[in-house]
Amino acid sequence: MDESNFSVRTDSHPTHWEMTKLGTGIGMMPVELGDAEPAVERAFDKKTFGGEVWLVSHRELRMNLRVRTVFDFLAGELAKYYDQA
Repeated sequence: MDESNFSVRTDSHPTHWEMTKLGTGIGMMPVELGDAEPAVERAFDKKTFGGEVWLVSHRELRMNLRVRTVFDFLAGELAKYYDQA
């Protein structure tokens, strides 16, 4: 399968979401976004996509207290989210 199999495609996440809301096709979004949008409905009841989540920054920024605090918060929240999934 290649791009010629699709009548419309985009590399822009906001455009992808707007096209999904307009009924152009199936889109992938976090459950929280999809469930909060009345213009869409779930196509699958189970988790259909899996992958790793990486928190990254420039090496020098990781030692910055503010950046480290945000990273620690995000890591904790993401861990809780993925433990529930």
